[in-house]
Amino acid sequence: MRDKSFYALSYDKGLKTFIDTKNKNCNHVVGKVHSIFKKVINFVDDDNQIYSILQSSFDNGPYAVRIDNENIDDFFSLQIDINDLVFLENKVLRIENKLSINFDNVQLWSPMKLKIDIDKSNLELFKRNIEVYNHYLFHQGNYGGVKHCYIKTYMESPVSYKPTLIERELYKRVSNFITSIDSEYLNFKESIFSIIGLGNGLTPSGDDFLVGFMTALNVVEIEKTQALFRKIKYILRQNKLPTTDISISMINSCIEGNKREHLTDFIRKLFSEDKEGLLDSINNVFSIGSSSGVDLSVGVIIGLMYSLDILENGGI
Repeated sequence: MRDKSFYALSYDKGLKTFIDTKNKNCNHVVGKVHSIFKKVINFVDDDNQIYSILQSSFDNGPYAVRIDNENIDDFFSLQIDINDLVFLENKVLRIENKLSINFDNVQLWSPMKLKIDIDKSNLELFKRNIEVYNHYLFHQGNYGGVKHCYIKTYMESPVSYKPTLIERELYKRVSNFITSIDSEYLNFKESIFSIIGLGNGLTPSGDDFLVGFMTALNVVEIEKTQALFRKIKYILRQNKLPTTDISISMINSCIEGNKREHLTDFIRKLFSEDKEGLLDSINNVFSIGSSSGVDLSVGVIIGLMYSLDILENGGI
């Protein structure tokens, strides 16, 4: 079977480093397929780093390349199998004889450094924009993850929705995580690991929430938030994470300070007067996975509320 050929549109510094380091003039094995989905192919190298091949509709992200897939909508049609070998030669990445990606003329995605300096005007903007977010979450956000927890804890809207067992457990454990932030080390560590791996899918809801929370901590220029980020980072680095390979890769990338394009834009818009841009950014984040985008965004919001001392007052 003749392979399907694509051009790489954009990639991040992580995948660029991989291509630059592994590229040779002769065809050689650089990894194997880890998992395949309709719009995403993941492969892993000898160091167990997972890289993602994304269709062009996706946003940029860590260790990922977006390709021009206009001639194909479903990667399953390529008949790629788990453990298929990945080759690289002269900046052409190939999966067996089934797919090839040419990295000539690829654009490097270099996200702008995102750091939020909090002042009174920023705080007021954030508070107003939270109301916009809450309304959109309530009416448009998917259930299944931590939406139930957020609404029950921080919103006064009456809800007739009956949460699933996982949603009730997420509510209990996320609430315990938040109240344990300033507790002694072992209690806090236990609260973190109680949410890791909790939920459905390749990136369980507890993991998505934690990544969103840590992402928020890492962009606010306040010492207490930076100290908490370092504390969580230390705990995660010292222990085996009881979750999926894809989720471990996501968490490790967050620890390194990497962020998805949609998540970066969402945080920036939360401190902007651009309401239309905020709505677009919320919609983009919510489009990630089934409930992953909602879970990530809730983590961001709660992380920012902690950073701004809003949590101490019971939310906005």
